[in-house]
Amino acid sequence: MVGRISELSRDGLAVHKSRGFLSVREGGVEIGKAELDDLDAVLVTAQGLMWSNIALAHLAAHNVPVMILNANFAPNAVVMPLCGNGEHGYRMRNQAAASLPLRKQIWARLVRQKIAAQAALLKDVGCGSERVKRLSHAVRSGEPDNREGRAAQLYWTRLLGRTFRRDRDEAAETGSAHVILASLLLIFAAGVGGNTFCNNGPQKARSSRGSGVANPGLSVTP
Repeated sequence: MVGRISELSRDGLAVHKSRGFLSVREGGVEIGKAELDDLDAVLVTAQGLMWSNIALAHLAAHNVPVMILNANFAPNAVVMPLCGNGEHGYRMRNQAAASLPLRKQIWARLVRQKIAAQAALLKDVGCGSERVKRLSHAVRSGEPDNREGRAAQLYWTRLLGRTFRRDRDEAAETGSAHVILASLLLIFAAGVGGNTFCNNGPQKARSSRGSGVANPGLSVTP
């Protein structure tokens, strides 16, 4: 059975353990519950939330990480189980020990998919997408040619016009969307046991004009 990832997003909630369930209450009334055995992770996006210690202890005993997200929905911390289950340690060791060629290949796949998604959106809105699509096929291991930056320049000018430039003012308009998308990647990575603060990428983080996305290797940082 595939486990569940539960999100606690509303302020004023109280989280308790009730028998074999994680119980969520509001104003003393239970409004939802989930079986501890079915949970893979718990995401906490609410900024005002009350926890019982026994709920956290039982989540840890069931090997369920609790991810604390900030106001921008990016993970700030993870309450990791320290019980006998070694699954998280196994995943972190494998992530840290990943070879340089593997890290380069993974990063290339991420960039390739990002550019392909940009091309698909351009096609959907009736803009020219062929040049962007070709760039997705030209991405090499480790992304040494900065195809991502070139694709981003084409993407933004075709989507918003040739006069568009991502200067500081205009970047602020698109920055919130970027934060949301990057946060989703962080949430997914941490939710499956990845270590999002283990920056073992193939090269130093960099950002390219028009791209705005750093190269973090196996971690994804907004």
